[in-house]
Amino acid sequence: MPERSGNIKVLTVCTGNICRSPMAEAFLQAKFDSKGINADVSSAGLLFSGRKAAKETVEIMSAKGFDLSSHRSRILDEVDLFDLDLIVGMTKEHVREIVVMSPKLWPVTFTLKGLVSSAKKIGPRNSDESLLDWLSVIGETRVKADLLGADLSEDIVDPYDLGPDTFLQVADEIDELTSQLVKYIAGVK
Repeated sequence: MPERSGNIKVLTVCTGNICRSPMAEAFLQAKFDSKGINADVSSAGLLFSGRKAAKETVEIMSAKGFDLSSHRSRILDEVDLFDLDLIVGMTKEHVREIVVMSPKLWPVTFTLKGLVSSAKKIGPRNSDESLLDWLSVIGETRVKADLLGADLSEDIVDPYDLGPDTFLQVADEIDELTSQLVKYIAGVK
């Protein structure tokens, strides 16, 4: 999957596309914009199409300066996955589903936590390094068997039906992880 010149295209993925992935989409887009990185960030889920973001998602993100009131969920089938430079799942299950749909997407599909953790080890992207090359270095130590099961060290908890405190904790976690990810992609040490 060659990286195109111009905008980086990123997709965030969760189960329903009504909680975690819309949060990650909003945070990533704002952080790319603040670093002057041309990026198009969108989100999708495994289950629903056309649903509003969860009430708690809208409320918590509004308090953080984001308006998700017009967000409507979409499913992976509605996305051209081969037009993306990076796919970021909120759990190993999300990455697994994408890789099962198309094994060719393995090199550009990661969990958010796993990608940030690996980026810490290899360091930020060099200014002359393509995103795909940087992701390839990160991916060298991965094996597909690592996608089996659930793993709290890689998974972001689904806050749906867990109350506003859990939504806030998840939003704060995604906020911090997306900040780190954008710094690494921007090449900031």
